[in-house]
Amino acid sequence: SAPERFCRDRLRSRSCGFRVTTFSAGAVQPRSMKLKTHEGVITDPVAAEDIARTVAQLTEVGKAYVILDEARDAETYVQAAGTVGEDFIVERRDGCAGEHYRGDRRVSADELVVMLVGCLSGATDWSHVVSWHHVRVDFAAANANA
Repeated sequence: SAPERFCRDRLRSRSCGFRVTTFSAGAVQPRSMKLKTHEGVITDPVAAEDIARTVAQLTEVGKAYVILDEARDAETYVQAAGTVGEDFIVERRDGCAGEHYRGDRRVSADELVVMLVGCLSGATDWSHVVSWHHVRVDFAAANANA
């Protein structure tokens, strides 16, 4: 499929993209990641149970968000904004500003947990919950409004 080709090409080129380490039997090595929220809570390193607990606590309308990013690369992350009651807008960045994507729909808290735990564990199919659309990030405008 096109997303799988994209990921394979990114991994080969070593430019942008999530880096997953596989072993002989197809096992995947979990990555060292940290979890941040709108409340400034940082869990580093993060475990799967931290993700479920954190997502369940995202209830503050208009403020709640969560970011799961690689400890060694802040440009590789999955982030979501929303609440358990209203569902979540989900985005990911694959290593550089030009590789920023948004999901095509809101996801439930359960779907978000599945995505974040899958990403943490290095699963190759975690992102298949939604279809992704490239997002152009205009840093000049963002910095002007800062």
